[in-house]
Amino acid sequence: MTRTQHLTHWPQGTRCTAQERDAEVLFWNTSLHKVRQARKETIPTRGAMPVIGLRYQVDTPCFEDGDETKLLTND
Repeated sequence: MTRTQHLTHWPQGTRCTAQERDAEVLFWNTSLHKVRQARKETIPTRGAMPVIGLRYQVDTPCFEDGDETKLLTND
């Protein structure tokens, strides 16, 4: 099943965004260079979060499916 969410703007404070290997989309308040470097250093089971750091994450888009709120991932 495929879900689509159209964003009219990025969340406030976002400088760049990247998609994790599990398809989760993360918005970051850090340089594009730092995100690109983190993607090179990550291992598939951990993603970029441990390398970049939680303090730089701005948002993760969610959608509502009936009464359930879900992250945008491949799950």
